[in-house]
Amino acid sequence: MLWPRERVTVKQMIRSFTIGGQGELPRQADRHHQGRQARGPRVLDTNLLKVADPTDLFDAHVLFTMGNGQVVYDTL
Repeated sequence: MLWPRERVTVKQMIRSFTIGGQGELPRQADRHHQGRQARGPRVLDTNLLKVADPTDLFDAHVLFTMGNGQVVYDTL
């Protein structure tokens, strides 16, 4: 269990895994991961900022991912 001062909000966590984390990866590590995951905006079936219980975040699923203005991954 975390102490209150060690906790972060859902918004802070999302930022650290998306925009905030991108600039921190070395270029070599970034190249290593290219092709392993789709890049670009992802559309989820859940609004992550409005979940009542943070454990519900695990139930969110990606519906599709955009890249260069086109759908590059689709589950619809």
